[in-house]
Amino acid sequence: MKPTSFDFLTTPAGKLSDDTYAHWLGLHQTVEAYRSPFFHPEFTRMMSEILANVEVTIIRSEGRNVGYFPYVRSNANVAQPVGLNFTDYQGMILEDGVSIDPMQVIKAARLSAWNFDHLHNVDTKTSPYALSHAPSHYLDLTGGYDNYVAARNAAGTKIFTQIRQNQRKLEKNCGQIELITKTVKQEDIDWLATMKSSQLKFMKVFDYFENSWTMAFLSTLTRRNTNGFEGLLSKMLVNGQLVAIHLGIHSGKTAHSLIPVYAPDYSKYSPGIILFGMVAEQNAKLGIQRFELGLGREEFKLSLASNAQPLYTGTVDRRTFNRLVKQSWTLGKEVVRQSSIGPTAQKLVRRIKSLTTPTG
Repeated sequence: MKPTSFDFLTTPAGKLSDDTYAHWLGLHQTVEAYRSPFFHPEFTRMMSEILANVEVTIIRSEGRNVGYFPYVRSNANVAQPVGLNFTDYQGMILEDGVSIDPMQVIKAARLSAWNFDHLHNVDTKTSPYALSHAPSHYLDLTGGYDNYVAARNAAGTKIFTQIRQNQRKLEKNCGQIELITKTVKQEDIDWLATMKSSQLKFMKVFDYFENSWTMAFLSTLTRRNTNGFEGLLSKMLVNGQLVAIHLGIHSGKTAHSLIPVYAPDYSKYSPGIILFGMVAEQNAKLGIQRFELGLGREEFKLSLASNAQPLYTGTVDRRTFNRLVKQSWTLGKEVVRQSSIGPTAQKLVRRIKSLTTPTG
């Protein structure tokens, strides 16, 4: 029987009981909708070691836990994603058959609002709060890497031919390519940070390395391997020289691409795409069946992706005026995205958002 009445308990994420953690982990492992590592309880526990005010509202019915809502409580009393701008999938983790109005949860947690931009698994209770959606692309590695490549080639993509050509040119002109996975060297993390920060500044978008906690996040994630949850830092060397790095986040049979970056001096060889293909092949060997690329309509994502998952932007806000402003803002962004000035205006929108969003 589906639960019809609920009670709630809000607790700091670092103080979850062993039984609560185990039940949450069981939902992550058995309910298909929550297989993403962002829904793993260890991700929330890890973030509670890095950020202040990481909380979990436990959803209960008839004396037992039936779901979890993890978030960061901002100074404005608004629920933000647990990993802030690093969170690719957001939402509540619920038992099969459980559906609840998120406004009820927000009120019980004494929050003013919950703003989301990567909401997964929208149902009839959450859909009224979802204002727009965009595709998040992923690789289907269920049949192994070779079968994945064959399927994409059959769909007409030329990207793997391009990857092979660039790889041959890179090796011919610069030296042997070597892939090293699961590096935890601080010098590699520092290289990733330096290169990515420079890239973001060049693109004139928010540089998340300006956040004081970002380096702690990278160092902690790359060293984490608990209950199937882990960060995986892979690097590509050419003739012994570090050329590209990819940071992924893994759990079970699902992986997310989190931060890819390459040395701009090698850009004519597209080393980032070469490394991405090597990482995808390695992931398949590790048993990964779904490799998430995240939101965005970049050409390489469209070429590599097997399919896409819609992710939703919206708000659950107890304050009528704020809710209307958020709705207008979101719908305005959607109009801009579809217009001819979309790419330029989107950069401005992302920059404004980065300046107006609390960072915990």
